Amino acid sequence: MQRRRNGIARKMLQALMVEHMVLEATVQTAVQAPTTHCDVMYADLAEAFAGVGHPTRLAPAHNLTACPPAEIQSGWDLASEEGQDRWRRMVREERPMLIIIGFPCTLWNKFTCNMNWSTPERREILEGRRLLQKPLEPHGVDHEGAVRQ
Repeated sequence: MQRRRNGIARKMLQALMVEHMVLEATVQTAVQAPTTHCDVMYADLAEAFAGVGHPTRLAPAHNLTACPPAEIQSGWDLASEEGQDRWRRMVREERPMLIIIGFPCTLWNKFTCNMNWSTPERREILEGRRLLQKPLEPHGVDHEGAVRQ
């Protein structure tokens, strides 16, 4: 009877050792595997109307992940329906902790209004151009960067 118990205990020990080796190999493979999007899960930073996109460019130096900048020069037009849909999808999927929106201010500053657009006719042209620069307003973001709930 004792001999039988020793044999069962030895088989259990061998099975546990094999399981331990398999687990160790799995952990080593996971540690050595390259990081993928699935491992990262979400982005730290997203940038709209980015211009040259300094925060996006500098993010890797600070161990941050950044979404591609939404900028017309990189082929991403937020004034178009397609560009807005792409932006919403990216924000929904990547869930960035920080969104930087650098709205174009040329048509919004007081100096421009008072000096270049001072007549009623010119002011009407200005208002038309301002409407074109409000692509995110229907989605809860006004031109001053405030997010409406």
